[in-house]
Amino acid sequence: MTAQEKTTGSVTRTVIANNTGRLSVEEIAAMVEDAERFKAADEAKALQIGAVNDLQEYAGRVKVSASKSSQWLSPAQQQAVVDVLGGIESWVIANQTMATLADIQSQRDQLESVWVPIMTSCTNAEEEEEEGGEEEESYAEGGREDRR
Repeated sequence: MTAQEKTTGSVTRTVIANNTGRLSVEEIAAMVEDAERFKAADEAKALQIGAVNDLQEYAGRVKVSASKSSQWLSPAQQQAVVDVLGGIESWVIANQTMATLADIQSQRDQLESVWVPIMTSCTNAEEEEEEGGEEEESYAEGGREDRR
């Protein structure tokens, strides 16, 4: 930095250096090396966390769908859903930090093995109910047209 006094015209040069608290080249190189060494473990952990989150999200969607479809579920089906969701929730709480991707997939498969057949039967029941309602409606309309 340069400073000049206007009345006398004298010029003074001052160098400001801030070398305290900076990392050395060796320290930076060590940090980069550590980051590269732990990259695979970090990516694996990110996949594991994502899989646990996906499992929890799927279980939440199943819970909401089951409550919306309760009119088409038998008490045994409702209990099966409650049981499997409770088991998943307990398992996640106990294992979410140490679970392997295979363990997480196994839990999802267990949930699907209970939920998919139940949902399929609910969908079939809804479709049958809708088809029955449409036939009655068209019959009623046909009956009115015949009267005219």
